[in-house]
Amino acid sequence: MSVETGITATEDTVQRLLSRDYKFVVPEYQRQYSWQEDQWEEFWSDLQKISNQDTHFLGSIVVVEEQKGIDEKNELKIVDGQQRLTTISILMCSIRNEHRKNGNKSAVQGINNDFLFLMDNDYTNKSQKLSLNSLDDEQYRRLVNNESMRENESRLRRAAEYFAEKLSGFSDDDLSDLRKKLAQRMTLVTIQCDNQESAFRLFETLNDRGLELSATDLMKNYLYQKASRECLGYESIQNDWESIIDNIRYELNKPYRFFIHYLLYAPEPRVTKSISKNTLYNKFKTLINKKIPNSEISVQDYIRRMADDVQLYLQIINAEVDKFDSHSNSRINRQLSKLSRLGYTQERTYLMGVFKHLDSATSVVRALELIESFIVRHRFTSSITGSSLNELYAEICSHAFSRDDPIAYIRSRLADVAPSDDEVEAALASNNFSRSDRTLFLLEGIEADYYRTGDSVVPSGEIEHIAPRQSFTAVKYNTWPDHLDVSKERFNEYKDRLGNLTILEKRLNISASDNPFSQKKAKYDESNYAMPQSLTEYDSWNIEEIQDRTERLSSAATDIWSFEV
Repeated sequence: MSVETGITATEDTVQRLLSRDYKFVVPEYQRQYSWQEDQWEEFWSDLQKISNQDTHFLGSIVVVEEQKGIDEKNELKIVDGQQRLTTISILMCSIRNEHRKNGNKSAVQGINNDFLFLMDNDYTNKSQKLSLNSLDDEQYRRLVNNESMRENESRLRRAAEYFAEKLSGFSDDDLSDLRKKLAQRMTLVTIQCDNQESAFRLFETLNDRGLELSATDLMKNYLYQKASRECLGYESIQNDWESIIDNIRYELNKPYRFFIHYLLYAPEPRVTKSISKNTLYNKFKTLINKKIPNSEISVQDYIRRMADDVQLYLQIINAEVDKFDSHSNSRINRQLSKLSRLGYTQERTYLMGVFKHLDSATSVVRALELIESFIVRHRFTSSITGSSLNELYAEICSHAFSRDDPIAYIRSRLADVAPSDDEVEAALASNNFSRSDRTLFLLEGIEADYYRTGDSVVPSGEIEHIAPRQSFTAVKYNTWPDHLDVSKERFNEYKDRLGNLTILEKRLNISASDNPFSQKKAKYDESNYAMPQSLTEYDSWNIEEIQDRTERLSSAATDIWSFEV
C-alpha cells in the first residue's frame, strides 16, 4: 500500500519481518532502550491472550533502507519502533535460553538462525540481525550471544530478567507454542521510506507503543539529522548530546526540564518568552534551524556550552555546589536545600544565571535569600503563573548580570513582581495549612527569625495542631469542644490556620497530642523550640487565641520573607 511518494506500508508478522535479508540498525540519534515493567507486562499479557486463530497488532515500524557494498547486507535503519523490535528480540533470546536449559539444541539453532543472526553474503560469517545504538549495543550483543550482561541498571538486562522469570519452568512444548504465537500471530505494519526526510516527517507524528516520543527524543533526532546533513560537526555534537543525556537521565524524573531551563538561561542567544513541555521541541528546532539567530555562536558551540553547564545544573538541584571555599559552599548548599523544600522548579533558570555569573559567595547568598523570599510570597499567595515565572527569570538572566550591582537589580525586579506585604499577610492569615514540608518550612523560619531571632533551628521537628483537628469527632478529644466554646462548623474554619500550628519535637508531639490544653502546656515547656514554649503563657486556647496568633504570625512571616536581605 502506498502512503505517499517514497513511502510504502506492508503488514507483516514478526516472522516475515525478521526473515527479510537485511540487518536492522538503530541509528545513533535514537534514544536508548527505554521500556519498563509496565510495557513488558502489557506486551506479555497481550501475547498470552492470543489464541491459535487470532492475531494481535503491535503497531508500526518505520525504516529507511541503506544500500551497502556487494559483500554486505543492506541495512534497514529503524526510525521508529525500536522499542517493540528490541523487546521482541529480548523475548526470543529468553525463549532460546530456556530451550538450551532443556537441552533442545535444534530449537536453539532455529531461533538463532531465524530471528537473531544473519549470515553474510559469502555464507561464512554471521552477525546480529538487530544492532542497537552505541549506548546499548554492547549489552545487547552480550545478550544475543548468551554472555553475562554487566550493567546492573541496564533496562535491557532488566527486560531479559523479567522474561526469564516469566518463562521459568516452561516445557519445550510450552516454549514452542509461545514462540509460534510471537512469530506468527503478532503483526506489525512496516513503513519503508526511501529517505531520511520522509521518515522524519513520520517520526514526528508516530508514537512508540505505550511510551510517547518525548520532546528530548525529537530534539535529538532533529539535531543529529541537521548536523549530519549540513556538516556541522556531527561527531562533536553527538558526543556532547550523549554526555548531557548520560548526566541527566538518572538524576531527573523529567529530563526535558533541563532543556527548558537552559534555553531560558543561556547567555547566547537570549530567549525571553516562556517555554513549556509542549513548546520545547518547536522552540529548539527554531533556534537550531536559524543557526542561532542574532548570535555569533554556532550550533556546535551551543551544544558544547550546554554540555559544559549540565554539571552545574545538577549541583544546584542536589545542593552540592562546589564553587567557593568549604565554609561558603556549606552555607550556599544549606540555602539550596531550603529552596528544594519549597518545591522550586522554574527558579533553576534564575539559579543557573546566579551561579554562572556571580563570583562572590556573599552575592550568591544574597541572591538565594532574595529568591527564597520571592518563592514564599508567590507560593503562599498563588498569585503568579508558571509561564510568567519563566519569562521573569529569563529576563533577569538577560539583564541583571551585566550591571554594576546585579543584586540591586534582582531585588528591585523581584519586589516589583512579588505580592505586596498586605497581600502576603492577608493570604497567610486566611489560608488553611496542610501537614506538608512547605508548612513545616514556614514554621521553622518563624521559629528561627521571630522566636529565636536568628539562632539555629533544632532539627527533627513536626507540625503540631494545638487544638486537635478532630476535636469534635474523636472520643479521645472529648474535653476540647467545651474549651473551644464554638460550633463544629466554626472550628473547622480555624483548625488548620497558621495560629493553631506550632513546631514540636516528635517525642513531645506524640505524648502531647491527646491531652487537653492545660496538660499540653507542660509538654510545650519541655521543648527546645521557643515557639511552643511561648504557648505556655496562654491560660486557655480557643478561636480568639487562634485568630489573634494567626494575625501575629502572618505579620511576622511577611517581615521575615521580605526583600530587605
